[in-house]
Amino acid sequence: MQCPRGYACCGGSQHARLKAVRKGDDLFSELVEDERLNFFQEAWRHKDCPYMCMTINLDGKGRCKKCKTLDTNIKPTRFPMLFDGVPAGVPSDEAEEVEDRRTISEAVIEDEEKFRGRIILHL
Repeated sequence: MQCPRGYACCGGSQHARLKAVRKGDDLFSELVEDERLNFFQEAWRHKDCPYMCMTINLDGKGRCKKCKTLDTNIKPTRFPMLFDGVPAGVPSDEAEEVEDRRTISEAVIEDEEKFRGRIILHL
C-alpha cells in the first residue's frame, strides 16, 4: 500500500514474542480474539493503530504511539499466553540470574590478558 507524501505506514509491534507468533500457530487464533490486538498487513498491531501516520509521529522503529505502548505493555501479567509455550528461539524478557561469587577485582585478575588487550586497544 502506497502512503501519501509525508505519511508512512506503522510497522506494528516489534516485540520478539509477539512477532514470533505467525498464522498457523496454535497461539495465533487465541491472540486474534484478544480485544487489545489486531493482525493486519502481516504484523501485530494495537487495536487502535491508525496504520497510516504522519512520518513525524512514528518512533525510530517505525511504530505509531499505540504500537509502541503495546510493546511496552507485553508482560507475563497482561499477556500470559505469550509467556507459556513460546516457540524455541524467542528470547526471554526476564534476566537470567548468574551465580558468580567472584569480586570484580577477582574477575578482572582472572581475565587479565583480555582486560589488558581491551585497554591497549582504547589507547
